[in-house]
Amino acid sequence: MADQLWCDVSWWNGQVDFNKMKAAGARGVILRLGSINNSTGVCYEDREFRRNVVEAPKVFGPSVGGYWFMRPNHDPIKQAHFVIPLLVQFPVIKFLADDIEVAGQSGPVNVFNGNIATFYGTKKKAPIYTNPNTWLYLLSGDKSWANQYPLWQGQWGVSVPSSLAPWTAEQRVAWQYSANGNHLGAQYGNGPAYNSLTGKYDAKPTVNMDLNKVNEDWIRDVCGVGPQPVTLEQRVADLEKRVKILEDANSG
Repeated sequence: MADQLWCDVSWWNGQVDFNKMKAAGARGVILRLGSINNSTGVCYEDREFRRNVVEAPKVFGPSVGGYWFMRPNHDPIKQAHFVIPLLVQFPVIKFLADDIEVAGQSGPVNVFNGNIATFYGTKKKAPIYTNPNTWLYLLSGDKSWANQYPLWQGQWGVSVPSSLAPWTAEQRVAWQYSANGNHLGAQYGNGPAYNSLTGKYDAKPTVNMDLNKVNEDWIRDVCGVGPQPVTLEQRVADLEKRVKILEDANSG
């Protein structure tokens, strides 16, 4: 089961240089479309979405997905009815992940995912992003239905992601294996983030980049792309990493 390196980005990554991201080894990108304000209940677009949804396909072609930061304590129909018109307007978004990172009931998650799957005509394009802590301890109610949808699992600092019921390992199509604290933002094209307090973009690029291993067969299925050739830049970068490993081993 081969994997591709994908990044996921939001306003926090600033105005991303997708060419730099690809040169660093990424084969695709997942864009944050937005969320719902927990205090007001108003849905909103991610600040950088409209820029990202134009710029990312210029570099990655059809290898572009999206995610919605879903709040299960708010109306799932309202959230789905906000995001689906964006998917209609921007068909370059080949799949939409339901990002579950906050507490709530599992029922609204099921409703939201059902709406996204109905829009796409398949559950394969409506994965659930979550992490073991949120899924096991913050999301309550029956979750046995969830393995109808692919799993995108966030779990950092481990060599292999842990099992997460009700999914099997084969139903996990993506693993976010590195994020906060990796200091790879500049390498993968981060720009300065917008600062709402100053009304300006910060002076320096943000520090970290979310990195994911995504199943190539699933990508081929949902994005309609075959295996992508490895670029010369990617080969050079891989060779430099191997040389560094050898040098470190020999110096020890």
